[in-house]
Amino acid sequence: MDTEREVESIKRMARVDQCIVIEVLSLTESNLTKRLQTDDKLVKHMSVTYIGVQNKLEALELGIKVRLIGIEAFTEETEPSFIEDSAIPRHEKYLHYVLLLQNMGQYYCEHEGLAKDADIIVLTTDRLLASMPNEYKLNTDLVGASFASSVCKQCFKVEVIAHETAHLIGVPHDGEGGGAGNPGAKNFSY
Repeated sequence: MDTEREVESIKRMARVDQCIVIEVLSLTESNLTKRLQTDDKLVKHMSVTYIGVQNKLEALELGIKVRLIGIEAFTEETEPSFIEDSAIPRHEKYLHYVLLLQNMGQYYCEHEGLAKDADIIVLTTDRLLASMPNEYKLNTDLVGASFASSVCKQCFKVEVIAHETAHLIGVPHDGEGGGAGNPGAKNFSY
Protein backbone atom coordinates (compact mmCIF):
# COMPACT_ATOMS: atom_id res chain seq x y z
CA MET A 1 0.00 0.00 0.00
CA ASP A 2 1.26 3.47 -0.91
CA THR A 3 0.70 5.40 2.35
CA GLU A 4 1.89 8.72 0.93
CA ARG A 5 -0.63 8.50 -1.94
CA GLU A 6 -3.41 7.54 0.50
CA VAL A 7 -2.64 10.55 2.75
CA GLU A 8 -2.69 12.83 -0.31
CA SER A 9 -6.06 11.39 -1.35
CA ILE A 10 -7.46 12.08 2.12
CA LYS A 11 -6.13 15.67 1.96
CA ARG A 12 -7.95 16.14 -1.34
CA MET A 13 -11.22 15.01 0.25
CA ALA A 14 -10.76 17.19 3.35
CA ARG A 15 -10.90 20.55 1.60
CA VAL A 16 -12.90 23.45 3.06
CA ASP A 17 -15.83 22.82 0.71
CA GLN A 18 -15.77 19.11 1.69
CA CYS A 19 -15.88 17.90 -1.89
CA ILE A 20 -13.96 15.07 -3.45
CA VAL A 21 -11.46 16.32 -6.03
CA ILE A 22 -10.56 13.90 -8.82
CA GLU A 23 -7.34 14.85 -10.59
CA VAL A 24 -7.36 13.84 -14.25
CA LEU A 25 -4.54 13.41 -16.74
CA SER A 26 -6.00 13.70 -20.24
CA LEU A 27 -4.36 11.89 -23.15
CA THR A 28 -5.12 12.38 -26.82
CA GLU A 29 -4.36 9.76 -29.43
CA SER A 30 -2.16 10.99 -32.32
CA ASN A 31 -5.08 10.93 -34.81
CA LEU A 32 -7.08 13.31 -32.61
CA THR A 33 -4.05 15.50 -31.92
CA LYS A 34 -3.46 15.80 -35.68
CA ARG A 35 -7.16 16.52 -36.41
CA LEU A 36 -7.23 19.38 -33.88
CA GLN A 37 -4.24 20.90 -35.76
CA THR A 38 -2.81 23.31 -33.14
CA ASP A 39 -1.99 23.18 -29.44
CA ASP A 40 -4.41 26.07 -28.81
CA LYS A 41 -7.31 24.20 -30.45
CA LEU A 42 -6.43 21.02 -28.59
CA VAL A 43 -6.25 22.75 -25.19
CA LYS A 44 -9.53 24.57 -25.86
CA HIS A 45 -11.25 21.34 -26.97
CA MET A 46 -10.09 19.35 -23.94
CA SER A 47 -10.83 22.22 -21.52
CA VAL A 48 -14.39 22.54 -22.85
CA THR A 49 -14.75 18.75 -22.56
CA TYR A 50 -13.77 18.73 -18.89
CA ILE A 51 -15.93 21.77 -18.12
CA GLY A 52 -18.78 19.66 -19.52
CA VAL A 53 -17.78 16.73 -17.30
CA GLN A 54 -17.74 19.04 -14.27
CA ASN A 55 -21.16 20.45 -15.21
CA LYS A 56 -22.61 16.92 -15.37
CA LEU A 57 -21.12 16.03 -11.99
CA GLU A 58 -22.44 19.26 -10.43
CA ALA A 59 -25.93 18.48 -11.75
CA LEU A 60 -25.79 15.20 -9.80
CA GLU A 61 -24.96 17.11 -6.59
CA LEU A 62 -22.45 14.50 -5.43
CA GLY A 63 -19.82 16.93 -4.15
CA ILE A 64 -17.31 15.76 -6.75
CA LYS A 65 -15.01 18.10 -8.64
CA VAL A 66 -12.79 17.24 -11.58
CA ARG A 67 -9.42 18.96 -11.89
CA LEU A 68 -7.53 18.62 -15.17
CA ILE A 69 -3.86 18.40 -14.12
CA GLY A 70 -2.39 17.90 -17.57
CA ILE A 71 -2.90 17.11 -21.21
CA GLU A 72 -0.54 14.74 -22.96
CA ALA A 73 -1.13 15.13 -26.70
CA PHE A 74 0.49 12.23 -28.52
CA THR A 75 1.86 12.61 -32.02
CA GLU A 76 2.81 9.80 -34.39
CA GLU A 77 6.36 10.13 -33.04
CA THR A 78 5.47 10.16 -29.33
CA GLU A 79 2.47 7.84 -29.16
CA PRO A 80 3.12 4.84 -26.90
CA SER A 81 2.80 1.43 -28.53
CA PHE A 82 -0.09 0.39 -26.25
CA ILE A 83 -2.53 2.21 -28.55
CA GLU A 84 -1.49 0.53 -31.80
CA ASP A 85 -1.03 -2.78 -29.96
CA SER A 86 -4.75 -2.55 -29.14
CA ALA A 87 -5.89 -2.26 -32.77
CA ILE A 88 -8.08 -5.12 -33.97
CA PRO A 89 -6.32 -7.11 -36.73
CA ARG A 90 -7.99 -6.62 -40.14
CA HIS A 91 -10.08 -3.83 -38.53
CA GLU A 92 -7.31 -1.38 -37.55
CA LYS A 93 -9.62 1.64 -37.35
CA TYR A 94 -11.04 -0.02 -34.20
CA LEU A 95 -9.30 -0.40 -30.85
CA HIS A 96 -10.15 -3.50 -28.80
CA TYR A 97 -11.36 -1.90 -25.59
CA VAL A 98 -10.25 -4.74 -23.27
CA LEU A 99 -6.74 -4.83 -24.73
CA LEU A 100 -6.59 -1.04 -24.67
CA LEU A 101 -7.45 -0.88 -20.97
CA GLN A 102 -5.02 -3.68 -20.10
CA ASN A 103 -2.18 -2.29 -22.22
CA MET A 104 -2.76 1.27 -21.02
CA GLY A 105 -2.93 0.14 -17.39
CA GLN A 106 0.34 -1.75 -17.68
CA TYR A 107 2.04 1.16 -19.46
CA TYR A 108 1.03 3.77 -16.87
CA CYS A 109 1.69 1.46 -13.95
CA GLU A 110 5.36 1.74 -14.87
CA HIS A 111 5.51 5.53 -15.39
CA GLU A 112 6.19 8.48 -13.10
CA GLY A 113 5.26 12.17 -13.28
CA LEU A 114 1.71 13.34 -13.94
CA ALA A 115 0.58 9.78 -14.64
CA LYS A 116 1.52 8.78 -11.10
CA ASP A 117 -0.05 11.91 -9.60
CA ALA A 118 -3.36 11.57 -11.46
CA ASP A 119 -6.35 9.87 -9.87
CA ILE A 120 -7.71 9.02 -13.31
CA ILE A 121 -6.04 8.83 -16.70
CA VAL A 122 -8.38 9.36 -19.66
CA LEU A 123 -7.56 8.56 -23.27
CA THR A 124 -9.58 10.43 -25.87
CA THR A 125 -9.24 8.76 -29.24
CA ASP A 126 -10.37 9.44 -32.79
CA ARG A 127 -10.71 5.69 -33.36
CA LEU A 128 -13.78 3.71 -32.39
CA LEU A 129 -13.77 1.15 -29.59
CA ALA A 130 -14.90 -2.38 -30.31
CA SER A 131 -14.72 -5.98 -29.20
CA MET A 132 -14.74 -9.26 -31.07
CA PRO A 133 -17.02 -11.78 -29.34
CA ASN A 134 -15.89 -14.31 -31.97
CA GLU A 135 -13.60 -14.27 -35.00
CA TYR A 136 -16.45 -13.31 -37.37
CA LYS A 137 -18.31 -10.65 -35.39
CA LEU A 138 -17.15 -7.12 -34.63
CA ASN A 139 -19.10 -5.40 -31.82
CA THR A 140 -18.88 -1.63 -32.31
CA ASP A 141 -21.62 -0.69 -29.84
CA LEU A 142 -19.14 0.95 -27.43
CA VAL A 143 -18.51 4.59 -26.59
CA GLY A 144 -16.31 4.27 -23.51
CA ALA A 145 -14.70 1.75 -21.20
CA SER A 146 -13.13 1.65 -17.75
CA PHE A 147 -12.20 -0.78 -15.02
CA ALA A 148 -15.05 -0.52 -12.50
CA SER A 149 -14.17 0.75 -9.00
CA SER A 150 -10.49 1.12 -9.83
CA VAL A 151 -9.61 4.73 -9.10
CA CYS A 152 -7.53 3.71 -6.06
CA LYS A 153 -5.64 0.98 -7.91
CA GLN A 154 -2.48 2.50 -9.40
CA CYS A 155 -2.36 0.21 -12.43
CA PHE A 156 -6.08 0.27 -13.28
CA LYS A 157 -7.05 3.93 -12.99
CA VAL A 158 -7.14 4.36 -16.75
CA GLU A 159 -10.26 4.89 -18.80
CA VAL A 160 -11.28 5.65 -22.33
CA ILE A 161 -15.33 10.56 -19.70
CA ALA A 162 -18.29 11.50 -17.18
CA HIS A 163 -19.97 8.06 -17.42
CA GLU A 164 -16.70 6.16 -17.10
CA THR A 165 -15.44 8.46 -14.33
CA ALA A 166 -18.48 7.43 -12.31
CA HIS A 167 -17.71 3.75 -12.86
CA LEU A 168 -14.10 4.31 -11.75
CA ILE A 169 -15.31 5.70 -8.41
CA GLY A 170 -17.72 2.79 -7.95
CA VAL A 171 -21.04 4.11 -9.26
CA PRO A 172 -23.09 1.34 -10.92
CA HIS A 173 -25.59 1.74 -13.77
CA ASP A 174 -29.11 2.78 -12.69
CA GLY A 175 -30.92 -0.18 -11.15
CA GLU A 176 -27.77 -2.22 -10.59
CA GLY A 177 -26.22 -2.94 -7.20
CA GLY A 178 -22.77 -1.59 -6.45
CA GLY A 179 -19.69 -3.80 -6.60
CA ALA A 180 -18.38 -5.27 -3.35
CA GLY A 181 -17.01 -2.56 -1.06
CA ASN A 182 -18.51 0.30 -3.10
CA PRO A 183 -21.56 2.57 -2.77
CA GLY A 184 -24.72 0.55 -3.30
CA ALA A 185 -23.15 -2.73 -2.20
CA LYS A 186 -24.50 -4.67 0.77
CA ASN A 187 -21.04 -4.73 2.37
CA PHE A 188 -20.30 -1.01 1.93
CA SER A 189 -19.10 0.06 5.40
CA TYR A 190 -19.11 3.88 5.15
